[in-house]
Amino acid sequence: MKGIELSEAFFNNCIFPILKSNFPEVLDSISAAILGDGSEVLGFDDHISHDHNYTPRVILFLDDGRYDQYADELKEKLYQFIPKEFNGFKLMNNKYRKSLDIVPLKRYFLDYLGISNFPVPNYDWLKLDEQKLLELTSGKIFYVPHGKLEEIRTKFSFYPEAVRYFLLHQSFVRLSEVCGIERSILRNDNIATDFYRSFFIYFSIKIVHLYKKRYCPYRKWMGKNLINLDEEGLKLKKKIDCLVKNNDLHKIRIKIKEISEFLMTLIFDELHYEFSNLGEDEELYLLNFSDDIFNALKSEIPPELLNLSPVISPKSYWGMLFDLDGLGSSFRGTLIENIDFIEGR
Repeated sequence: MKGIELSEAFFNNCIFPILKSNFPEVLDSISAAILGDGSEVLGFDDHISHDHNYTPRVILFLDDGRYDQYADELKEKLYQFIPKEFNGFKLMNNKYRKSLDIVPLKRYFLDYLGISNFPVPNYDWLKLDEQKLLELTSGKIFYVPHGKLEEIRTKFSFYPEAVRYFLLHQSFVRLSEVCGIERSILRNDNIATDFYRSFFIYFSIKIVHLYKKRYCPYRKWMGKNLINLDEEGLKLKKKIDCLVKNNDLHKIRIKIKEISEFLMTLIFDELHYEFSNLGEDEELYLLNFSDDIFNALKSEIPPELLNLSPVISPKSYWGMLFDLDGLGSSFRGTLIENIDFIEGR
């Protein structure tokens, strides 16, 4: 049984009967779900996941206006009656994992993201943690007598289009920075090639997630999540598997060119953009491919984002730069610029 199914059974068999018997007056103010961190929220849990912090998990969301009135009493009564374990798994209640948590609905989402209100301007979205956005919009809702929980999750379902295109542009900038791999291949430098290859894979996966309008998980699950991105994700996974397993430097170059063309074609087709030089067999292909894709994406980005410093990006992009000097910055400068941006300075 997967973690989501385990948690839903825990709610239906243990928690809901207690609520129905003892708190009928608040049932219409409660929603129940599993979301947040953990491989089970993404549906990627397996037997290996059982070695740490694995337990049935339910979050009860109480309308903010009734939280202060009922939360303590709910916690006391529920913890009094729920068992010590369920389906062979010990129920946890520590700083790392809670099998049962009761939270204020709106405040939970804002606190989880470290914000004071829902993001409205485009640049507010760049300050959010993509992994946390994924965690809040994954999992499963078990009980929702009203639409408030779904409504809040919908607000965070994905980036606004302007932000999506900005992040696609940033990701292709990162791909173009991997052009040094062509020189390392020409020099038969396996070590340098492998460094560049890992960065290339990272941003290739970022791009296809953005194309499919899906949040990208952190490194542990980036490749795994490609299977959830329909035909485009499966195609990229197959191409990256070939790239990862290949030790022939000439074939690595061919695969990187093939993946670059695949990703650019997705975006060009979406934007109905006429490109000029895609597919030309140049020795330094990665160095020269960028103008068309940059121009196509810039036309979709509003001035307030287009005019940002080229090193401003969500934190999953921080440090993922090769040519900091070329962007007029340094590693320290990049961190300072991004921290100042996030804190509104």
